[in-house]
Amino acid sequence: ASDYNNKTYTGETKIDKDTDVSDADPLGFSWTITDTDKNLATELTKNITLDTGHFDCNFIKITLTAVDNCGFPITEVEENISIDTKPPVLEISYSPSKEEAQYSKNGYEYYNSNRTATITVTERNFDPADFDVTQFIAVEGTLPALVGKLNWSREYSEYLDTTKHIAEITFAEDGKFDVDFDYIDLAKNKANDIAKESFIIDKTKPVMTVTLEKNSTPRYYQSNTATIKIIEHNFDPDSAHL
Repeated sequence: ASDYNNKTYTGETKIDKDTDVSDADPLGFSWTITDTDKNLATELTKNITLDTGHFDCNFIKITLTAVDNCGFPITEVEENISIDTKPPVLEISYSPSKEEAQYSKNGYEYYNSNRTATITVTERNFDPADFDVTQFIAVEGTLPALVGKLNWSREYSEYLDTTKHIAEITFAEDGKFDVDFDYIDLAKNKANDIAKESFIIDKTKPVMTVTLEKNSTPRYYQSNTATIKIIEHNFDPDSAHL
């Protein structure tokens, strides 16, 4: 087996029915004879464990070659695999930040402008198709553009496990959003948990009208009643003052 660092292990073993296959293997991997024909071993099996200390990488090529007792080569078998034991690192940042919200109530921050989420996944074996953000966003309103088909950029590093994959989602329409991201890489390693972000985008100005019960001219009354009407989706009586 070999990887991109060119680690290579080879060995040669001659086996017949009476061979102690454990001692005969120079690599230290045990063979098991699973079928025989008189004094011949006709079928053998062998388990090989690759040490993740040496082989936690991609592009591992395992090649098996053999020669029978008459010197005839057996068809070469080749297998390409990758080993990945490191979980992805998931980071989410928002602009404006939570501290820059215009208002906060009942676990939601309120913003009167666009809000952009920047997603960073640090991972060697990243597939954008596995990051379907539509399943992570609960929404009352319009789902952001590009959700489900994000444009990912990459920042490569020599040590591939630190390669960063970056995408942005802009929340540009009015709506109520609960965003709870998660990610699992190609080797089924789960990323770290990220705290859910709950916020409301409201860029629509409220409309207020005041109607007087008595509205004749001249306006001299002992009393009058004013009816105040506010058209607003995110109305909070505590924020209305006379």
